Amino acid sequence: MYHAGDTNVFSDMKLIDELYRPDVACLPIGDCLGMGPREAAYCVKNFLPTPSLIVPMHFNSFPVLTGTPEEFIK
Repeated sequence: MYHAGDTNVFSDMKLIDELYRPDVACLPIGDCLGMGPREAAYCVKNFLPTPSLIVPMHFNSFPVLTGTPEEFIK
């Protein structure tokens, strides 16, 4: 499992994918303290293609976190 925490997308996520081959990745999509849905989708497509399960997190718990799972899926 890979847990991105409160971060934005960065190209070294590809190293995590290549070295550890995670089955699950937890990515923030709230769009304030970390990635938004657009960045998280880019990350999955370009840097973390291995996980078979992506868990969106850090959204909708505070008004400032505006990203939604629907935006991530889109």
